[in-house]
Formats: sequence, C-alpha cells, structure tokens
Amino acid sequence: MTQIIRYVHISDETCTIKESFVEFIESHQKTGKGLATEITEKLEKDGLTISNCRGQSYDNGANMSGKYNSVKVRIHSFNESARFFPCAAHTLNLVGVHTAEVSPLTITFFGKVQAIFNFFSSFTSRWKKLMKKLAISLKGNSDTRWSAKKEAITPLHRQIKDVLQVLESIIHNPMTNAVTVSSAKELLIQIDFSFLCLLDFWCQILSLIDRENKLLQSKTISIDIVAKKMKGLKASIQNLRDVEVDNIIKDATEKANQSGIDGCFPIKRKCKVKRMALYEAEEDSHLLTAKTEFGYQCNLVFDSIVTQIEWQFEAMSAVSSDFDFLSGHSLSKSSVDELKKKAANLSQIYKADLDSPISSQKWQALISSCRNDGQL
Repeated sequence: MTQIIRYVHISDETCTIKESFVEFIESHQKTGKGLATEITEKLEKDGLTISNCRGQSYDNGANMSGKYNSVKVRIHSFNESARFFPCAAHTLNLVGVHTAEVSPLTITFFGKVQAIFNFFSSFTSRWKKLMKKLAISLKGNSDTRWSAKKEAITPLHRQIKDVLQVLESIIHNPMTNAVTVSSAKELLIQIDFSFLCLLDFWCQILSLIDRENKLLQSKTISIDIVAKKMKGLKASIQNLRDVEVDNIIKDATEKANQSGIDGCFPIKRKCKVKRMALYEAEEDSHLLTAKTEFGYQCNLVFDSIVTQIEWQFEAMSAVSSDFDFLSGHSLSKSSVDELKKKAANLSQIYKADLDSPISSQKWQALISSCRNDGQL
C-alpha cells in the first residue's frame, strides 16, 4: 500500500492544504478488515490518532470502498468523521468502463474499432499504406482506460472516409494475397451505416467525459468544483439524450453518402416485444424498427452514464453540500435563518470540531461585519 497524508499546515496564521507521501507499506492482507487493521496500526506507529482523521480515499475496489466490509466501512466505524471521498478521476473512468458494457451494440462497436486497428497495425506494409493517407494515426482501444477509447475513436471518426479508401485500394490491388483481401472485405462490411452512427455518438460522449476527466486530475481542484463539474456533465449527457440522437443519424447519413455507404440501417428480422399477459392487451405485437432499436440502445448508454455519476459521486456531493453555504456566493445571498440552519447541521456532523450554533444576534452581527468590510 501507498501511504499519503493530506493535512492542514498552519504557519504565521496562514493555512495551507498539503499532501505528502509517507512511505510504502508491505501489506499481508487482502480483506477490508485486514487492510483496515494494517492502516490503523501504521497510523499509531507514526503517532497519528485515527480520531483526528476527517477523510479517507481509496480506489473503487470492493475490499477498499465497498458498501459492507470494506476498509472505508471499518475506518468509519472507528471514527464517524472520517468520511469517504472517491478518487474523482478514477471514478469517472469507471463510469465510462461500465457504460461501454451496458449495450450489446456498444460492445460490438468497440470490437469493430479494435479490429480495424489490428488489421492495419499487424503488418508494416498495411500500416505504411494507411499512414500515407491519414493525418492522425489510429490508436488501439482499451477496456479499462477510458481516455484510450477517445484516442481510438477520434482519429477514426475524423478520417473514416480515408480508412475506407485504403481498404478499397488493398482489395483491388492485384498484388494483395487472398487472406488480406478477405479480411479487408470483412471490415468493409462491418463499417456500415450503424457503425457510422455509433462513431459519431461515441465521439460526442467521449469528448465530454475526457474533458472533465482531465480537469479532475488538477492538483488544485476542490470537492465543490468536482461536484459542480459532475452536475454539469450529467446535465450535458441528459441534453444529448433529449435532442442529439436524431442529429447523429442526420450527420451519419451525410457522411455515409460521401463515403459511398448506404445511408440506412441494415434491414433485419424485426424483434417482437412481449406484451403484458392481460386480457385488455391487444393481440398484435409491437415491432421495433432498426432505427428505433438504435435510439433505444443509445438511451441505455445515456441513462447508464447519468445513473453511474449520481451513484459514484453521491458521497462527494453530500460533503460538498454540507460545506456549500460557506462559499462567498452563498454567504452573500442566503438569509441569516438559512445560514443558521446549515451551520447547525454542519456542527452536528462535526461535533468534535465545531461548537453549537451561535445566537441570532451574533449571526447578524457577523454577517453585517463581513458585508461592511467587503468580504462578501
């Protein structure tokens, strides 16, 4: 394990937040209980009291931050003020990883993206032929690193027409062997209208998430900013869900026409959706068209991202909400009664650190003093 301590350093009436690496700990345990014991024993050895701890942060492994028997739960049982904060960037990466697995259509799509990369990268001659045509090199996909998906999708999205032309040239080159021609033809079949739609769809989602992911890795970002960023990301994804699927299909149709691809979803046997076995129900089965099914699969992805953000960042949002009233904007806009109520709630959460709420007269005097001094 890696031991890192974040603390408040007070010097000459100036407070700064610092983070220091202490050392590596040789761990002999894998369970939440065993790891928690090793952590507390190490803190005692360092002369640090667990009762002074106000936050703990780990990766999202079940033994570290799970709901029941994890390190997070064990430490919290020793000290209720040691509230858990997930690693924001790692958590957002998990949101993306889980989302990419929510739909069979999406799983197949990323498999095709990797197949295209593998086809060209496995032979030097193919790669050279491709790079003569492309301005940006293709990248491989990754099932665990979310940013790698953006790196794989973006160049393919921008240069799909060029990729198709290279595949065509390989197929019609009389010097190309039969195995390569067969593989290239198979890729051309897979790059259909549905693939173009998903390429545009994922390019938009990946761009949004990758932008926020990079901001979350900033050394100076605070919990309240993270909470606001995640709230904004959730709103952006929701907006895409409401208005963007039709636009994606429209843009993909134009790109398909430019690339010589049929701008329609492939015709296949329509799926019958089972109706409830009620006597009022009609006997006719409802039929899903390929376009309707595509929209349904896209909405599965959108809903998964929104749900995952709400769930994964729940703890961080709760802490941010507890302290939000101390911001300059809130202090200047909120009424005295509102501030009193929120201060009372915070003092109940951190009983060991904060006194009980002060009187109304003191609150009014404090707020008036700050406003007169131009601090608000």
